Amino acid sequence: MAYSPALLLSSIDSDSKIGTAILYIVRHAEVALDKTKTIRGLMNPGLDDKGKEDAQGLVEFFKDIELSAIYTDDLKRAYQTALPVAYDKDITIEIDPELRSWDVGTELEGEKIEDHEDDIAELRQQPDKVPVGGQSWGDYGEQINGALSHYIGIGLESSNPVLIVTHGSAIQIIWESLGEELDNVEEYADIPVEPAGVMAVYPTRFGMKVKILKGEGENEDA
Repeated sequence: MAYSPALLLSSIDSDSKIGTAILYIVRHAEVALDKTKTIRGLMNPGLDDKGKEDAQGLVEFFKDIELSAIYTDDLKRAYQTALPVAYDKDITIEIDPELRSWDVGTELEGEKIEDHEDDIAELRQQPDKVPVGGQSWGDYGEQINGALSHYIGIGLESSNPVLIVTHGSAIQIIWESLGEELDNVEEYADIPVEPAGVMAVYPTRFGMKVKILKGEGENEDA
């Protein structure tokens, strides 16, 4: 389902949620391949030592925030980022493959970003183009916007906000879908939050808005 601010706002029965976070979005914490600036796609490395430390630091960030649910995909780097908060809150993580990273295909996965900047730009300039063995940028956008709509709906209906942990490529799409701008969406690394960074989504009378709460910035990771 395409993201529709008007449709989602129409489900609010009162002003009680206006200006209140209904959804927290966390970018997964660091993995070793960050340092080598490698295109990962659906490769499945776990967190490195810094990533594990930063994931543990999210416990302190969410200490005084009640959550109704925690969702992530089945890739280790996202699941391991969510785990400390889930353990602290005694919440079972729910797995949703729709939150996965962009499948860049077999010819790009595992390659150096700097060697394929033009290939990434071309795929984003031609969003219907399918990389070998992978997924078009347009199809991935529909996947993530469908997930965004789904979790905004859950957040509106829940007594407390929900948390999702996802990937830099997903956050690029979410950021623009909620009315913000990237400097250059064609770049693989133009991501508004660092690994283990946190954004909040909240309803206003003019639609859904997103705000960075922790870790503003970017690095070579999606």
